[in-house]
Amino acid sequence: MFAFRKSAWALDTAADASLQDRPSLADLASGLMAGTRVATPLGWRDIATIEVGDEVLTFDGGLQRVTAVNYCQYDTSGDLGDCGKWPIHVPANTLGDHDEMVILPGQPVMIETDLAEALFGDPFAIVPAHSLVGYGGIDRVPPAPLTHVVSLAFDGDEVVFANRGGLLVCPSSSDLLDAGISAYQTLTDPLSALLVNAMKFENAVQGGYRAAA
Repeated sequence: MFAFRKSAWALDTAADASLQDRPSLADLASGLMAGTRVATPLGWRDIATIEVGDEVLTFDGGLQRVTAVNYCQYDTSGDLGDCGKWPIHVPANTLGDHDEMVILPGQPVMIETDLAEALFGDPFAIVPAHSLVGYGGIDRVPPAPLTHVVSLAFDGDEVVFANRGGLLVCPSSSDLLDAGISAYQTLTDPLSALLVNAMKFENAVQGGYRAAA
C-alpha cells in the first residue's frame, strides 16, 4: 500500500522475534502511522519518507528541521480482538483534515473550537485521539497485522500539519513511549471527555436546526 524504503524497516531475526514483546499501539504516547502525509517545502509527503535534516512545516515554528526519526514495526495480530486498542479513523473534513487520517489512540491532537475557549480560555486544545471517538464519525478501526509507526523529533515540541490540515503533536523526544513534559499539554481524559461531549452536543443541536430549516 505504501512505498516504504526497505532499509528503514529491515529487521534481523532477533528484532523480528521481539515484535511480539513490543507494547500495544494503544500504549504509545505518540507517533504517526506510516501513510500519514505531512506538509514540507516539497509538498505533502508520506511520513515514512521523511529523513533527519528534512524540513517540515509546523503550526507555531514554521519550517523546522527534523533532528531524529524513529521507525517501528508493530505486530498487531494480538490486538485485533480488542477494539479498545485499535487506531482511530478520522474522516475527511472533521478536524481540519481535508483527507482522512488514521492515528494512534494516544496521539495528541490539536483541535480548534469556540467551546475550548469558553471552557479553558483558549480556542486551541490538545486531546488524546481516543477521546474523539463518536465525534463527527470518528471511530476505531482494526489495525493491519503489521503496522508501521514513525515518530519525528525536532529541537523542541512541535505541531505538524497532517493530511492537508490536521494538527498532530510531535514531542521533541522520538521515543514512542515517552510522553514527557511537553510544551503542548494534553488535556486529561476527564477534561477531554468534557470538551468532546460538548462538541457532540453542539453538533447535534446544529443538526437539529438544519433539519428544522
